Amino acid sequence: MAQIDIPTAVLAVLVSVTLSPVINLLTDGLKGFVRRTLEQKDRMANWNHETVELAKEAKIIWATQYQEQDTSSFDRRRTWSRNVQNRIRQTKSRLLNHAQSAPPGADEEVEQSLMELIAACEGLSESDHGRGSKDEFEKAGKRVKENAEEVIRVTPHN
Repeated sequence: MAQIDIPTAVLAVLVSVTLSPVINLLTDGLKGFVRRTLEQKDRMANWNHETVELAKEAKIIWATQYQEQDTSSFDRRRTWSRNVQNRIRQTKSRLLNHAQSAPPGADEEVEQSLMELIAACEGLSESDHGRGSKDEFEKAGKRVKENAEEVIRVTPHN
């Protein structure tokens, strides 16, 4: 049988009793840190996914609506223009709300591209194909498309 020196045994028990709470605290702290880090990554991935989806929506609005335009009369052209503007305003509003909900640590390039897309949507919603120049309206729409493509390009997604 092994002999244990009494002072060594007492010292081992004291060290164990003293360090056990510290080790538990460190372990709990590490678990919490890992959990928060994973939650932050999930929030960021979800925000990035929604960013890409909203950019695609803005791009599709212009592409599909522009192809479906009816210019057979002034009134039809004006109605079509209003429909595009209403849809782009709704998308702009959703983009703005989304940009404001960016999680901490969001990529600055993504946020900047998102703000440029919002500005392009604003430009399109303010141009009026029914009253103004067709070229101006087309340019504003193409800016929306280009900015949406830029948002999609710079946003990390699968």
